Amino acid sequence: MECFLEVFDKDRIEALTADREFIGKEWLSWLRTNQIRYVFRVRENRQYISNARGKMVKIQELFRPLAIGSHVSLSQRRIGTKGEIFNVVGIRNKKSELAVLIHSDEIKNPAEIYAQRWQIETMFKAFKSAGFNCEAIHITNDLRLDTLMQILSIAFCLAYQTGEIIVLDKPIVIKKHGYRQNSIFRVGLD
Repeated sequence: MECFLEVFDKDRIEALTADREFIGKEWLSWLRTNQIRYVFRVRENRQYISNARGKMVKIQELFRPLAIGSHVSLSQRRIGTKGEIFNVVGIRNKKSELAVLIHSDEIKNPAEIYAQRWQIETMFKAFKSAGFNCEAIHITNDLRLDTLMQILSIAFCLAYQTGEIIVLDKPIVIKKHGYRQNSIFRVGLD
C-alpha cells in the first residue's frame, strides 16, 4: 500500500476491499490513521458483536433472522473481544450465506463495493487453475514473483478483453444449470 501511495494519491482509492484473512488490528489502525476508505469482510464464526443493547453476542446469532437476499446496516457496533467500534453491514445472499462487512464512515454502499471485490477472484482463479497454472511454478524469490504477477496480470487483462470482443460476435453458451460454458477470460485465452 505504501508503494501505491508513493505513486498515486490516496483519493484515487474508492475503497480498499479485503476478505476475512486480511484483517488485522494494526492494518485497520493504519488505514484509519491514513484516512483510507475500506470495506472488509469479518469472520462470522467465533466473532462477537454488540447488539442493540450493547451486549456482546455471536455474529451468527445477531444476523440469524436476516432474510435470504437481504442486507441490514447496523451503523456503529463493537466487534471482537477488545470491542473496537466499526460500521457494520450484514448481507445474506441467495444461497443463504452470511457476509458481515465493516467499513469506514465515508462509504455509502459497502455491499455494492464489496461485491466488486469478487471480480478479482476471477483473476486469481485464472492464475491458479483456469488458465495459467502459476502454482506449478514454485518461485520463491520475491522479485521474480513480483515480476511474474505483473506479467500474469497483463496477460489476464489482454485475454479478458479479447474474450469480451469475441463474445460480441459469438455469445457464450449457457448450460442447462444456468452457468456459462466458459468464462470470458477462457474464451479470450483459447
